[in-house]
Amino acid sequence: MTDLIRTFRMLHPSLAVTLLFGFFVVFTTGMAEPSSVTVTIIRQVPIEKVSPSGEVSGVTDATVGAHYTLVSVQGSQVLLQDSSGTHYLIALNCTDCPPPPPSAPTNDALATAAVLNPAPQSVADAGPQPIKPGEIWPDDRGKHVQAHGGGIIKVGDTYYWFGEDRSLDNPPGIPVVACYASKDLAHWQFRNQVEKAADPAKLGPGWILERPKVFYNAKTNKYVMYAHIDSKNYRYAHVAVFTCDTVDGDYQYLKDFRPLDQESRDIGQFVDDDGSAYLIFESRPTKGFFIVKLSDDFLSVEKKTAFIQAPLEGGALVHYNGLYYVVGSHMSGWAPNPNVYATASDLEGPWSEFKDIAPPEKNTYRAQSSFLLKVVGSKTTSVIFMADWWVHTDHPLNLADARYIWMPLEIGDGKLWLPQPGEWTIDADTGKTQIK
Repeated sequence: MTDLIRTFRMLHPSLAVTLLFGFFVVFTTGMAEPSSVTVTIIRQVPIEKVSPSGEVSGVTDATVGAHYTLVSVQGSQVLLQDSSGTHYLIALNCTDCPPPPPSAPTNDALATAAVLNPAPQSVADAGPQPIKPGEIWPDDRGKHVQAHGGGIIKVGDTYYWFGEDRSLDNPPGIPVVACYASKDLAHWQFRNQVEKAADPAKLGPGWILERPKVFYNAKTNKYVMYAHIDSKNYRYAHVAVFTCDTVDGDYQYLKDFRPLDQESRDIGQFVDDDGSAYLIFESRPTKGFFIVKLSDDFLSVEKKTAFIQAPLEGGALVHYNGLYYVVGSHMSGWAPNPNVYATASDLEGPWSEFKDIAPPEKNTYRAQSSFLLKVVGSKTTSVIFMADWWVHTDHPLNLADARYIWMPLEIGDGKLWLPQPGEWTIDADTGKTQIK
């Protein structure tokens, strides 16, 4: 048997935190009370589900990257609890686990630092992890990521993904926005339901909040969220503005308005190389979509940058090798359609004619554009097409089960092409992608 247990002496001499190597690590956010200790799975191992009566009711594999609360140590097993309150057992010993690392420092401060500062996920050291378009994408809790219609910002070395949280157990009648964090773009840690206000614009039952996008304003040191806000019948057609002092904190409603006094439904975001922030919004009466520059504080619209005469929604924009590429989808409700793109050397245009991003008969592989993520690495720059697979064949219009189609684009010299979705990897440090 390989010993997997090593104990660190914490600040309080009567309390200890157990660091379990090989299967998972434990870190604490405070004193070492059971409720404050979190276990992160870093290796696929069997995990036993325990019924309220204490009986084992099933066995499965623990999800790599999943977080649990440490309840107790029971002989050669630990009892864990997930966010729903369900209990699980994992054995501490095995015959093929690696030996524990050398003894930890005896200095209290060093020992505490080792467990107080975990990364957003503990599995990135294993190398680039696969991304599987169209499959359930589990977060660190083992739950499907709820970030539909979303966007991403990078803060330091961490990516934050915001999107519509369509979880079935959300408070009824309240649209929710979730935030997730990742360093490798493959494993996502749930951080917070950053917006869950009860009808801040007084729109009545069935009000809508969609396609949240978050900007960071370096001048004000504020995070600013824009979202499409609407009444149940989709006639309000405004953008809502929320702000927060921290990237994953609780965002507070500030106001809502129609940019340029135009109807606004689907929105997108773009930050240019000079730090200027832009909002993309679709306006049906004009049969086109606008690109508008935000004010210095990002709280309002400064001016119209471009209007593109094309009845498109789901706008996404990226600047790559001297050209701007904009992607959009046709208006077909929840049903997929062939997404298209256009290019310009200047944001103000002129813009080229629109072309298909994939074989038109594939209907963008049943997905709709949401965001173009530019990953600038040490060796190359990649552009990731982020899209929502709204209508899953097994569960039509079950938005809680809606999947994601993420793929690296073939892009350059005015051409943009979406490869057929399949398993792929990205090295977030170097920017290199590989389709398997």
